[in-house]
Amino acid sequence: MRIFRGLLYAFIILTVFACATTGKQVKYYSLNLNKDYQSLVAANQTNTKLPRVVVGPIHLANFLRQDRLVMQIGEHKIISANHHRWAEPLEEAISKLLTHELNAKSEYYQFGRMIGQWKQNAPFNLRLEFERFHATDDAQVVVSGRYWFYESNQALGLNQTQTFDISMGLTHDGYLHAVEKLEQAIGQLSNQIIDSLNLIE
Repeated sequence: MRIFRGLLYAFIILTVFACATTGKQVKYYSLNLNKDYQSLVAANQTNTKLPRVVVGPIHLANFLRQDRLVMQIGEHKIISANHHRWAEPLEEAISKLLTHELNAKSEYYQFGRMIGQWKQNAPFNLRLEFERFHATDDAQVVVSGRYWFYESNQALGLNQTQTFDISMGLTHDGYLHAVEKLEQAIGQLSNQIIDSLNLIE
């Protein structure tokens, strides 16, 4: 009986080990792999002539607050990918990419994240909320939500909610292509934000 039990335990251990070693590998994705983010941030932080805009806080819908990429199935179902994950918290990834895009496109403001001493003496603050930031089963990526600006002490005249609703078609299969399209969608969002910011006198 003891021999049988020992063989059974050994079989279970070998089976678990085999499953673990032949399991599907987890893949990690970043929104910023192809961006010269750090050099652009350093260049903007040394420019003290332009008014500063702090990018953040950034809030995500509850289902987006996870390391797994998600996909919308039909109108109401959201699924999480088991083996496709963000390489860093999504709020940070969006903040980095959006700050990069805004600095690359604006001649009148400098943008920085809500970290370190940079945010001190910044007259403006840009807050964003994301309701959607994912792919869908009908070959789209969707990015939607709202944003608004604040002064350091009080809301600006432009404090009404500015909404954004961006969708882009997918032409290839796979999560990598979806992440590339999400990155492009952030680029479109940066254009809209700059247009709104230019309305502030």
